[in-house]
Amino acid sequence: MAALGVWLPAAARAGRPLVEAYGEFVTLESEGGYASSTWATARWQTGASRWAPMPYLGLAWERYSPEFTSVGRVSPHAGLQLRPIPEIKIFAEYRYVFESPRSAYSRHDARLGVVGGLWREKSLGKHALFSDSYGEFLFLPRISDRPAFTAFSKAGPRFRLRPNFAADLFLEAFARESDDVNLGRRAYELRYGSRLVYSFGGPRPESNWVATIGAFHRFASFRDAPEAKWRLLIAIGGSL
Repeated sequence: MAALGVWLPAAARAGRPLVEAYGEFVTLESEGGYASSTWATARWQTGASRWAPMPYLGLAWERYSPEFTSVGRVSPHAGLQLRPIPEIKIFAEYRYVFESPRSAYSRHDARLGVVGGLWREKSLGKHALFSDSYGEFLFLPRISDRPAFTAFSKAGPRFRLRPNFAADLFLEAFARESDDVNLGRRAYELRYGSRLVYSFGGPRPESNWVATIGAFHRFASFRDAPEAKWRLLIAIGGSL
């Protein structure tokens, strides 16, 4: 759940499915418009070992909508993941892509990836300082022979307005390498922003959810980039 800014690993009991879901909406820069995505997966814990494989089934919906065009995708998928530690996920996955309008890419989308996140918080009485880092390394031969890479690291003060409601100010270093604009433009940049974060429980004792709304602005770029604009991000994710 990269865009949430909070890494929420969840544990499934052996033989019992765990449903995870995430959705986000983010505005674009010089292209105008927005990008949005939603996914849900059900995975099964097959053993007590940290290396026990976890099969999963899922469905993803994506829309990339700059002002001049719009591309939508619906992707049922199945895969296998390992979580050697809660903060790291290694997976192999197959998707079948229904795309509108139809692109030159194949409908068959096999992919490999590693995703990791780390959240740290230091209490300062009622308030806190936080750091939030995330990285993903994806190999998608449907799109490119070169893997795509995205990473960010945020840090800043957290103001607790209520026990489960907070306001953050942050500085962020962001990097992305990809061969397709639908995966996001190449970027090495610094940002600042703020967000409101609301956390709440799910139907199971071990489940949790986080909803966030925020805005951020790029103030430095280390490669060619469109004119910087304030951007809006809305996201929600958790487990059932």
